[in-house]
Amino acid sequence: ASSIACASSKDYSHSNDDEDEQQEEEQQQMQEGLSVASPPEDYTTLLPDECLMFIFHKVPAPDLNQCSLACTRWHAIESRSRHRLSLRAHADIVPSLPSILARFDTITKLILRCDRKTPSITDKALAIVGRQCAHLRKLKIKGCRQLTDSGLDLFAPLAAPTLQKLSLGTCGFGARGINSIVTHCTLLEDLTVKRLRGLLEGPAEFIRPANGSIRRLCLKELFNAQLFAPLMAGSKSLRTLMICRNSGNWDSLLECMIADRVPSLVELHMERIHLSDRGLHA
Repeated sequence: ASSIACASSKDYSHSNDDEDEQQEEEQQQMQEGLSVASPPEDYTTLLPDECLMFIFHKVPAPDLNQCSLACTRWHAIESRSRHRLSLRAHADIVPSLPSILARFDTITKLILRCDRKTPSITDKALAIVGRQCAHLRKLKIKGCRQLTDSGLDLFAPLAAPTLQKLSLGTCGFGARGINSIVTHCTLLEDLTVKRLRGLLEGPAEFIRPANGSIRRLCLKELFNAQLFAPLMAGSKSLRTLMICRNSGNWDSLLECMIADRVPSLVELHMERIHLSDRGLHA
């Protein structure tokens, strides 16, 4: 009986060993099969570039920056699909500006911002923007105190064929630069001017009338905003005029120049200006 029990226990141990070996072989085969299996197919390669560009238009900017790092194709398509670009306009960006604008050569809106404590871009950078942004329709410049009238003199002829909207705030140029813009940019429809130091420190030069294309004019926190009177009177298509927190008396301007010479005006927004009943009646 004891010999039969020993034999059965040996047979049982051998069977367990065989089962363990078989399981190990099966696991090894499964691992080998997984290792040689083909990677999952990338279905985005089947999409045309136009479809990917349409998808990228719906993606928020932070996620779009991550998408551009996925592969070479996505990087190129993301560059062509971006129509709006915002840059920190510090002085140290000027050497890299040509390569940045060469990558995003289809942008239609550009925003250049700089803070008060950092030197901003100079006139050279504004000339680079004019040369390389062939499709630019909207430009916003804020806090670029190192920009002068000479920079706008260089930029205006280059951007003239496409520029339609311009916003200038807390910059160093004055009346001469504004005159260059309204003279050369015949398609300009929307002009916003805020806190221009050059109007206070520069010569008192009037802003000449444009070709009548301006439909919206916004003047905020300007010391010599009355210098824009010829531009207001000569803008026959002007529909919206915003005058906010500007110095000087506005009665005579509204009575003599705007009321009689701008018949298309339908919206007038005034805030914290020197205006009496006489000007309001006009």
